Amino acid sequence: MREELLGYLLGALDTAEHERVEQQLEANRELQSELSTLQNHLDCLAPTYGNCDPPVGLADRTCATVLNHVSENHVTPARHVMRTQIEMGSSRHFSPADFLVAAAVILAAALLFFPAISNSRASAERAMCENNLRQLGIALTAYSDFSRDKSFPYISPTGNYGFAGAVAPILMNFGGISDDRIFLCAAEADPDDYRTWKVPTLVELRDIDGTRQVRIRARALGSYGYNIGVIENGQHRAPRNQGRSHFAILADAPSTNLVELRTANHGGRGQNVLYEDGHVRFIAGCPAELCNDHPYKSNRNRIEPGQNIQDAVIGRSETVPQIVYTRGP
Repeated sequence: MREELLGYLLGALDTAEHERVEQQLEANRELQSELSTLQNHLDCLAPTYGNCDPPVGLADRTCATVLNHVSENHVTPARHVMRTQIEMGSSRHFSPADFLVAAAVILAAALLFFPAISNSRASAERAMCENNLRQLGIALTAYSDFSRDKSFPYISPTGNYGFAGAVAPILMNFGGISDDRIFLCAAEADPDDYRTWKVPTLVELRDIDGTRQVRIRARALGSYGYNIGVIENGQHRAPRNQGRSHFAILADAPSTNLVELRTANHGGRGQNVLYEDGHVRFIAGCPAELCNDHPYKSNRNRIEPGQNIQDAVIGRSETVPQIVYTRGP
């Protein structure tokens, strides 16, 4: 079973296997504990640095520079020199120019692999971020199961707990999450954050105010955003868990600086979104999930609670649910 849990964490299972593991996790607390332990071990392997793509055209410019150097200085290519020395038993050493040419060619060849390496790293970071969201989805589902009406944590529009990031200390207080770093996406997290970052406690949120409150609210949910509620029968409330495959509950935090609030966690390439049924999807471009039910805006194109029970809106950690009621015609 451990191999299946590892496959689950790494996103290596097919759909049927993934669903089977999730069903077993829901019914077995020992498996949940083992999954959490494995997650902690994998977190230790998480990269603590960002992507570093080489400048566009660097390999071509390097190769051109090498060729120009060979042509202008009549340098004998190192490969030919080495072959000649072997065949003739020459004791002649490489000149500095020969070493320069050889090093430049090797560097140029290595640069050709950088994009592939960078893409591989980005994919690994995206998968780790996705796995974090799955684990948080399990905790949210457990919370809704204990709720009287199957509701997820409620985000009030007022008070010290009235912001989207309050869901993090709520879940930590509820139990089932043993490592604060599950709220950090490796693609976005600062190395120092990844080693030392902690979710604030409910007591801390209750007692803080002023500038410190603003700072803590902005980082309480780490790298992610949470659903800020829906308007149902004229009242603001938390969404009920109906196991919907289209209703977003958590996601990479939206960015206020990118088009359509797209997250900055993955270089603007897209965002991981956790849906109510527990599955996570990486959304890029403008598929139906993004255009027809924008995960970061209401159906009125605003950052506000959903205007009906099917209208999901994910807010940044510091987002306060701004409830604007409009009169009917």
